[in-house]
Amino acid sequence: MNSIKRSQDEILAKFKEQVELLNLANTNFDEGKEISALNIATTLRVLLHDTSNSTSALTHIGKKNIAFFDTSLNDISM
Repeated sequence: MNSIKRSQDEILAKFKEQVELLNLANTNFDEGKEISALNIATTLRVLLHDTSNSTSALTHIGKKNIAFFDTSLNDISM
């Protein structure tokens, strides 16, 4: 399988999109929309899960092996 080459800016933008999607899904879940749990699980998989066939977003931005990644700030700086 061929991989798509992206710039670090593109990778970071995609990472920020995933964090935003996670925040939206969490808000929906907190409002009682339990179906949002599926979106939460999918987004967490994109952000965290590495396999032989795929690489997590945190690995792409070089933050996978840190002890804690704080996404509570509006401006996620790398």
